[in-house]
Formats: sequence, structure tokens, C-alpha cells
Amino acid sequence: MEKAEMDTNGEGHLFNSRQFSVNYDNEEIRNVNNCLKALMWLHGVVTWPLSTGTTSSPMFGDNDKKRWKERLTFISSLISLVILTFASTVALLLYLYCYFGKIDHFLRFVSYQCYWPSLMSAQIICLASLIKNQVGKRRNISWVKVFSGKCCARIMSTFTSNPGTVPLPKFSAFLILYLLVPTVHSALKLTFFMKLKTECRNFPQYLWLISEISVAYFFSMFCYFLYLHRINLERESEVASKFIQQHVGEFDECISTVKTFFREYYQLRKILLPWLNFVIFNSTFGLTVFFTWNFNEIVIPSTATSMPITDSYVPFHPNERAMCSYTCDREHFLHEDNFLVLYNSFVLWRHVMIAILPYYAANALDIKYVWTDFKMKLKFMHSRRERMFWKDLSIYIDSLHPNTTVDTINSFIFPIIGFASGFLSGKQRDF
Repeated sequence: MEKAEMDTNGEGHLFNSRQFSVNYDNEEIRNVNNCLKALMWLHGVVTWPLSTGTTSSPMFGDNDKKRWKERLTFISSLISLVILTFASTVALLLYLYCYFGKIDHFLRFVSYQCYWPSLMSAQIICLASLIKNQVGKRRNISWVKVFSGKCCARIMSTFTSNPGTVPLPKFSAFLILYLLVPTVHSALKLTFFMKLKTECRNFPQYLWLISEISVAYFFSMFCYFLYLHRINLERESEVASKFIQQHVGEFDECISTVKTFFREYYQLRKILLPWLNFVIFNSTFGLTVFFTWNFNEIVIPSTATSMPITDSYVPFHPNERAMCSYTCDREHFLHEDNFLVLYNSFVLWRHVMIAILPYYAANALDIKYVWTDFKMKLKFMHSRRERMFWKDLSIYIDSLHPNTTVDTINSFIFPIIGFASGFLSGKQRDF
């Protein structure tokens, strides 16, 4: 009888049961389509060839085994991530240089800081995992395995489309959510940039424009990448439960299956949970400040209207950091009602974007529901005939993952703190 298998590097598939699982041999790994290979390359899921053996690379087929192609792929992926991270970091530092301490830009400054670090987090995670997978110590369980070339190619091969079909899995979700949302964001950003006066389109403005659009699309593709991992994890939950159902009484085989599934689940949760806490906190904080300040600042007297989300206009003095256009965007369109509505829509959209994309990728604030559903399926399989088997298996499963964890509590505490902090800061009108 076939047994569940795990390789020494923790990258093997759950099972080798032909009836209920996919046999991930080298041939199926090479069947990853080009679109998914590009998705892997974009997120640094590549490996520098350390040997000249005959083992084929997850990124290439038999006709692409030349070392220079593998090295070129690795170098190009690394350089693209470094350039994107460097440009977005410079853009952030430049924004801090221009607007830190400017009272008349306080709300816009706070809003930006609740948005930009969340976008940057995706590329930083990918760059860190690329380096760590290459030079770090090999561990059986680690969040960086989610970005391992062999592990990721194995997962992506399950989404390989049939000939003549769309080469991207879950294409409707990709098109409607992960492509449309950043496109709307970019269109709003471009609209405001085009409304700037020609003399206002200086280096910082161009850098912020290019960086924000590039990073927004990367953030969206990163969410889609994790979304596919989550979908695959749900599939493996089904496979694991069916495997156990067909091997009741075979304790060692079932324990091995549970171990392997838990490893896959735990590695993905290790990256998703803290990241979700971070982006949801930022989004909650930014949205609360946005709505609170709009509510407090909207004043409609008989002859004048105070502009939402901005304080009183402060003239620009040429001797103040000349490279920073403090008033160009404000005086050109923020004092016009139509563009003011668009600006509010843009600010609202970008905070919503960094919340809904990760949330949909995980389908919750915590993917622990996958493990909970797996346990529930096993409980419904319990039978009196195999009472000791199910008792021992339940004890082992419960020991892997306690019902209440600090991580789960934090997933609720951080958004609440963000809401409270944003609400209290918004109450200070002269803040």
C-alpha cells in the first residue's frame, strides 16, 4: 500500500495516492505554463544553479537546461526586485523630506504613510525570500518555502490550463479584482498628474507617479500569487481528508499525511497572518482618519465652503526646499469642487485597495479556518469501530495547533487599535 511521502527539504507533495492526489514528478513541474512562470519570476521564485547536475530546473524544460539561462533568470529577477524596492524607498524618503512637519499637509502626510509602507511590504517580502532561499539555511518548515522554486512550481503545475483555455487560473478573479482594482487606482493617479501645471511636473512628481503605479500593480500580483497558494491549500485539505478516510486504522500513514498538510498550512500562515495584520492595521487607520477628518472639516456656511481633508491654504515660499512642489497640486485642482471629489475618491480607493486585495487572497483575516475545516471533516468520519485510532489521531492533531492562539487574538486587536487610534487622532482639529 502506498504511503504518504515527504522529502528532506520539506517540499514534497502531500501524498502519493494516485486516486486522490497529483503526482508531482519532473514532467508535471515542467508543465507550468509561461504565464505562471512569469508570475513566479516576478516574485523572485527562482534559484541560482548551484551544480551542473542533470536535475531539471522548475523554471525550464529539457531544452532549456543551459546554466546561463537559469543564471540570467535569477539575475534579472533579483535586479528587478532591487530596482523596484530602491525606487519606492527613494520615493518614500523624498516624500518624508518634502512633507514631514508641514501642518497644512498633515492629513495627506498621514494618509500617505498608512498606504505606501503597505504597498512596499510585498516587494520587500519577495526580495527577502529570494535572498534567504539562496543563502539561508535549509529548514524543513519556514515561511520562505512559500517562495521556493520547487515548492511553488509544484503548486503552480496544478493550475496548468488545458490547451485552448485561458493560461491563468481563476481568471475572473484575476481580471476583475487583481487587474481592475490597480488599474482604476492608476487611472485616478494619472488624472491628477495630468492636471498639474507644467512647471509642477518636476522630478519628485514623476518619481511618485511611476513608483506608485508600479508598486500598486506589484502589490496586486503579490496578492494574486498568495491567493493561488490559498486555493491550493484548500484543495490539499480535501485530498488529505479523503486520504485519511480511505486509510482508517493505518495510523502511521495518516500521521504522515497530517504532518505534511500541516507543514504546508503552517508555512503559508506564517507569512500571511503578520502581513495581513500589518496591511489591515494601516488600512483601518487610514480610512478612519480619512472619514473622521472629512466629517469634522466639512463646513458649509452661506458664502464659503471649507475644503475636506485639508487645512487652510498656506502659501509656498521659494526658500523652502525648492525641489518640493508644496502648493502645485493644492492650488490647481484641490480648490475646485469636481477635482476635490475625485481626489477624495482616489484617497478612499487606495486605502480600500490595500485592504480588499489581501483579504480576498486569504479569504479571511486568518487562514486558520482551513485547518479548522480539516479537523471538522475528520470529526465527522469518527466511528466506534476504530475508536482508538480516531482518539489517538485527534489528540495528535489538537497538539499541533491549539484552539486559541496569540496570533488569532492579534488579528482582531490590531485592526481595533488602528480604528481607535485613527478616530482619536481625527478628533484633534488642530493636530
